Amino acid sequence: MHVRQAPLSRPVLWPYAAGLLLLWLGSMEHPFFWDSLQQASRVAHWMYEGRGSGLSLPAELDSGHPPFFGWYLAYIWSLLGKELWVSHLAVLPFIAGIFWQSQLLVRHYLPAHAFHVGLLLLLLDATLLAQMSLVSPDLVLYFAFLWAWYSQVKDRPLAMALAGVLLAMVSIRGLFLLLILWLFACWRKRGLRALVGNSWPFVPALLVAFGYYGWHFGQTGWWLSTPGENWGQQRGLVGPAGVFRNVAVLGWRLLDCGRLLAWLLLAGLLARKLWMRSALDDKSQELLAMGTAYLLVFGPVFLLLSNPIGHRYLLPLFACASLLLVRMLLSFRPNRRSWLPLCVGVILCMLSGNFWIYPRHISQGWDASLAHWPYFELRDQMIRHIDSQGIDLGQVGSEFPNLGPIDWIDLNGRREQFAPKDLKKQQFVFYSNVFNDFSDAELAELEAHWKPLQLYEKRGVCVVLYGKIDN
Repeated sequence: MHVRQAPLSRPVLWPYAAGLLLLWLGSMEHPFFWDSLQQASRVAHWMYEGRGSGLSLPAELDSGHPPFFGWYLAYIWSLLGKELWVSHLAVLPFIAGIFWQSQLLVRHYLPAHAFHVGLLLLLLDATLLAQMSLVSPDLVLYFAFLWAWYSQVKDRPLAMALAGVLLAMVSIRGLFLLLILWLFACWRKRGLRALVGNSWPFVPALLVAFGYYGWHFGQTGWWLSTPGENWGQQRGLVGPAGVFRNVAVLGWRLLDCGRLLAWLLLAGLLARKLWMRSALDDKSQELLAMGTAYLLVFGPVFLLLSNPIGHRYLLPLFACASLLLVRMLLSFRPNRRSWLPLCVGVILCMLSGNFWIYPRHISQGWDASLAHWPYFELRDQMIRHIDSQGIDLGQVGSEFPNLGPIDWIDLNGRREQFAPKDLKKQQFVFYSNVFNDFSDAELAELEAHWKPLQLYEKRGVCVVLYGKIDN
């Protein structure tokens, strides 16, 4: 299939840029949420308040990831002030970079008449939209991956080297993404001479990685598997039952947040290709190779370790699958009237993912869609109510992501904090269905022996202040 490049013009791109800008403006006062609390706010506070210097982190903050993003955020705070809008401003360049690299990849892989469908599929992924509304280091990671990917297919080794360094500086997962990109490069150009040519752009990133992790080992005595109780238990090997559970969770993550129709269509089209013994075209093979490399590298990590499988970890795979889906539809249904309705259905299904909310007994990836947005307003209302009742926040039990000084979350200077929940000792509990760490037994205990003193609810999200019933 011949791929004709879409013309680069403002009418093609400005509506997407405007939409992403509106998303950013709508979230620029949102507090820190979910894992951005650890990898962004807590580390940045440590740097900003001058309690740490350079790359050193205390054991309770050191999850093994390089602290580049926290250092970067602290530096932006020092220039413009420690404000929520400043924090969101800090990630705006990476949102712009994701948008730019996404449209370049769409132009590379899809014909001009499918450009808009392809770009919408990439940008309207519920998990990507959610991450763009947060102060998330995964935005840096995803941008760097897209940049490196496009640099490879366009044979730009210097850009690949720069993107690789950024991957190595942000997260442990960046190292795995580097391995995926290297495998993809080796697949594209085979042979010993090509192997050398494929490998040198990765050298700067490897130097950065070896330099940091070598220094880190000298400081702490461990490499990637931290002995800290907060993360060490998440990186252990699992048994057969754990592998089976991880397979189920991974399948759920792939289909979750509105992606069900997309994966069913893609699986059906690939099966049909296999049944017909029809070869994939070159660019479809590229996309399949990238997706296969991703599964080869991350598959053992997801299935054999106890580390939770976050939706955002799968963003590179979602991008490959979306582009491949459009190419497959075009190959089987060249008539626009036959493939466009299917793509519209996939896009609408993806958008619906921002409204998927499970019963409270089922843990949900709340940072994987925009469904969490009402929580910020409801939480603020509940804190004001607790203050108005003269209740000390330290006497109220709560759970992640509502723990730690209020200032870490809201950047408002308040040092008070909720206490980790203990239903046997506390008289008040702040609960939300956004919290995944209330067990079924604890939820039953709240229903049986606690009274809801205040409830706020909006679009499927609730926050409740419980008071213990005197026996």
